[in-house]
Amino acid sequence: MVVPDEDGVFALSWGENPDKADYIAAAKISEFKPHVKLTLSDYTYLADNEYLPFKAKFKVKFRIHCETKYCVLKLEHSGFPKKSEADQFYSDCESGWEENLESLKNLVEQENVPVYS
Repeated sequence: MVVPDEDGVFALSWGENPDKADYIAAAKISEFKPHVKLTLSDYTYLADNEYLPFKAKFKVKFRIHCETKYCVLKLEHSGFPKKSEADQFYSDCESGWEENLESLKNLVEQENVPVYS
């Protein structure tokens, strides 16, 4: 679910069983400018119906810069604690973002999505 406004909501769930999500993430949309930027903050994150075993102040920033023939999407995921208990979660996020961005790239290339500027 997404309410695409500043102070809106971004929430998603995923996992093997659509009726019982393995993971749930919800955040406030703290910055929103269509086709340019999106910042998510004030995260609540659940894994297997439990909160993370550490405190974090996650912030995810998406920035898009378009030229005539291409667009660049920059992603910054910050707010990870510097505790070893968060290392596996950090690693999972890193590989998850790589996977999702590769899927987005493939979709855009297959669909010949127009460039906005």
